[in-house]
Amino acid sequence: MGRRQVGDVRYFKDPRTKKKVPVSRIVEVVRGPRVSGDWGVYDFEAWLEEDCSTQGIHYISFPYYRNGRFAGQTTLRAPPRAVQDLIRQITRRGWLRLAGWPVSRSP
Repeated sequence: MGRRQVGDVRYFKDPRTKKKVPVSRIVEVVRGPRVSGDWGVYDFEAWLEEDCSTQGIHYISFPYYRNGRFAGQTTLRAPPRAVQDLIRQITRRGWLRLAGWPVSRSP
């Protein structure tokens, strides 16, 4: 499935030079439960990453896989209080109670 592991370095292409440059190193990986949805089986992860050029700067990435293939990712480069505020607002507005989230779990 090509999943990332602790210690893997992530590279992005510099838009000016078109060369791949190291951006972050994966410090920790959390894997969520496998979930069945309308379009197949989903696997969700969260990566804690440390910036390669500025030690002590961290990111959190949320990649997901559909039917065993990489399907997308969101990355947060925000302080924890900003993320906590977003979660509070999402919860208060009832977003997590809305229909549409995959609910059944595969073994």
